[in-house]
Amino acid sequence: MNEFENIHEKTNNLVTETGKGQHLFHMKEMEAYKIGPHYSTSEGAAVKGVNVQIVYVNKPKGTGSRLHTHPNEQFNFVIKGKLKYKVNNEEGIAGPGDLIHIPANAEHYCVTTEEEDAIYLASKDTSYFIAGDATDGEKSGAFYEEGYQPEFKGEEDFSGKIIHPQQWPENYDYTDKQMVVIGSGATAATIVPAVADKVAHVVQLQRSPSYYLSMDNSNEEQIILDLRKMGVHEDTIHAVKLHMALKFGEELTERSLNQPEAMKKELVDMVRSELPEDFDVETHLTPSYGPWKERLCLLPDGDMFKAIASGKASIATDEIDRFVQDGIQLKSGRLLQADVIVSATGIELCGLGDVDFSVDGKSVSVQDTFTYYGMMISGMPNLAWSFGYIRSSWTLRSDLIAHYVCRLLKYMDEEDVRVCTPTLRAKDYGANGKGFIDPDDFAPGYMRRGVGRLPQQSGQGPWTNCQDYYHEKDTIPALRFDDEALVFGKAKEMELTAD
Repeated sequence: MNEFENIHEKTNNLVTETGKGQHLFHMKEMEAYKIGPHYSTSEGAAVKGVNVQIVYVNKPKGTGSRLHTHPNEQFNFVIKGKLKYKVNNEEGIAGPGDLIHIPANAEHYCVTTEEEDAIYLASKDTSYFIAGDATDGEKSGAFYEEGYQPEFKGEEDFSGKIIHPQQWPENYDYTDKQMVVIGSGATAATIVPAVADKVAHVVQLQRSPSYYLSMDNSNEEQIILDLRKMGVHEDTIHAVKLHMALKFGEELTERSLNQPEAMKKELVDMVRSELPEDFDVETHLTPSYGPWKERLCLLPDGDMFKAIASGKASIATDEIDRFVQDGIQLKSGRLLQADVIVSATGIELCGLGDVDFSVDGKSVSVQDTFTYYGMMISGMPNLAWSFGYIRSSWTLRSDLIAHYVCRLLKYMDEEDVRVCTPTLRAKDYGANGKGFIDPDDFAPGYMRRGVGRLPQQSGQGPWTNCQDYYHEKDTIPALRFDDEALVFGKAKEMELTAD
């Protein structure tokens, strides 16, 4: 029995069958299970009759099935959300009330759009199992929205496998393979040491170097060990560790911004001390930009450097000319042999969940709005969102925003108002907008690509996004609500809708 047949039998054992005197099934309340996990994210409860089987499907936003087939005919009736579908050569988007017909053996997929999860009823005849099989024959998991994937010349000529980390095939065996990981950020720096033990060799191919900093995760600081010996409560120990981590981050950021050359030398020297003497640190691990102008990658216990020192990993700093049958041809003329290429080329920002907003029936272009202290958006009533810190722990800012929103809701209850709308004042119009994250301060590729998906900031008044925890930990809790840029009201008709 092959792997797919095992999956089908396991799935079929969870189907509720009719014929036992029950004629009403509360499918929303029945236990849900994964349907076709080898190619889809669908979950739901299924009921099977003599000739027809029905599944109440929930599919998370931005996910879905890879191209697959099954011998049974199928209908999908959309209840909630939207499905991007392809059936044979027809492509489209189906919304609530729409019905998708999938003939027997038709190649097809259904992927939920980014706005919200989708719910639909899938009806199939009983000539085959409840799930189908991926057309590529691989048990490589479901579909997820792709990260940033540049087009490389000659991809179709490469005889090996190309993987984006966000679609890493389940149970993929890379033992003794020659691997090339394209990228120099945190994803590449995580993959390289993770695969080094099993591959024949892994090369990190980068156009330009990034900053890396080893962090010792194996031992706690002496002060923490001493506090624990003294029987100090763990909550207090946690607070001390948090303060130490924040202080370290604050000093690192301050020195990076105020003493960039000295900080750069120190970081590069630390890298040099962890690698063999003949390793070319200048070429491969000395960035051209200042520290913290892009993300600084932390390496737990220096794992990537250990992989390089072992000889199982290496770095190539060059530009890609094209993919060829057995690897990547570089512009320098060098050929990188590869059985598998991993394109750790970055992420795509999903601004506010890629929701299409409208206010009073009028569409809102998020890129034309301004952020209110990085927490709310001009002209958008009753909407707060959480965008964390890029140089500190993301959740530090999430906590500050959550406390602010709770204070705001309490204030609105006390004042008996229902609506709060950040509103540009007369003096704010004509302000020069700049990116939600100031490109002069922090400019990685994903921020430059995603600037049109986020609100602007003006650099003055409340229309700013500070991004400095050590400043905002005092200013955000002190923000008052008697701000002329916040317009409160009781009008019930002022509602925010997401189409």
